Amino acid sequence: MRSSLIFASLVALVAMVMPVTAYEVDGLIDDLKYGSSEDRVNAARALGEIGDARAVDPLISTLKDEDSLVRSNASIALGEIGDGRAVDPLIEILNDKEWQVRREAAIALGEIGDARAVGRLIEALKDEHSWVRTAAAYALGRTGDARGVDPILEALRDEVQTETHRSHTRVGEDGRIYLDPEAPIGFRLFAPIFLAEIGEPAVDPLIEALKDDTREVRFVAALALGRIGDTRALDPLIEALQDECSGGRGGAAIALGQIGDVRAIDPLITALQDLDETVQPKVVEALTEIGEPAVDPLIEALNDKNARVRLAAAEALGKIGGSKATEALMAARGDPIQEKEPMTELISIEGRGYRVYHQPSSPKLNAIG
Repeated sequence: MRSSLIFASLVALVAMVMPVTAYEVDGLIDDLKYGSSEDRVNAARALGEIGDARAVDPLISTLKDEDSLVRSNASIALGEIGDGRAVDPLIEILNDKEWQVRREAAIALGEIGDARAVGRLIEALKDEHSWVRTAAAYALGRTGDARGVDPILEALRDEVQTETHRSHTRVGEDGRIYLDPEAPIGFRLFAPIFLAEIGEPAVDPLIEALKDDTREVRFVAALALGRIGDTRALDPLIEALQDECSGGRGGAAIALGQIGDVRAIDPLITALQDLDETVQPKVVEALTEIGEPAVDPLIEALNDKNARVRLAAAEALGKIGGSKATEALMAARGDPIQEKEPMTELISIEGRGYRVYHQPSSPKLNAIG
């Protein structure tokens, strides 16, 4: 009912600024038990926002509600409260017939972060619905348990294999093209974040994954290692700059920039020669992330015989900025480019008002104010 929704919203809002009385919590619990479906949904939401442990047992009972929306919101509320008593009941409803309920149960288990759920969450990585699998991976990351690393990577391999045999879109009755809600894009997009959440225990298995036969796994492993920032991954990531797949090389470059170790500068300078147009921008960003220590090697790269390397070095120097970089770029104004392939990219030299560009009609590296 509308009045119940307004009351629940007000209670949740008031709870942010002042304590909620036992009477108000009891009223919401009564709505949870005896109200309409709408009342029960709103009560679950409000009780989750309030976070009072008295609501845990009633919410656990509500996980068996006949309405799937009520079960979903009870799961969300239990995750927000974070009480360990909810772990086993939430594990149980990972078998719910509705995928939305299974998804919310997995997320709630991640919010609680109890290691008791790890085994069942690993099983949920094989759920028939992609968003449940994605939620399970999220939850495993939140637990910080290294047992989740290899199963997440295995699930990624499965997603990739499935993806090769299906379309991500469907044509609606109105003739428009819509994203398939079961497409595994979310899993691939967020897998590096989930793995990085595990942190230090994930480093060794992720380093091993840099040599995986599946290119997407290598890419995800590199990104996760970059987010973790452990220098044990430095040499394996430098080696991954030679990956046969451009995604692997680009992922390694991104990761090396995030780690920010100066030992990666020379290998990254060499990687500026990468012929794949998707890799070089990632190398430029990595050198930019490392910053001032990369300036001298980048200035030296302005004299490279390869035009693409000189232009990439100029872009990185412009992004790093500083007087030394600017002076070097100004000095490079008249340097002829020997390469004959047309280059039309425009590179902004940030913070100094300069632009470095290559004119196809007159192949020179120029800096203008």
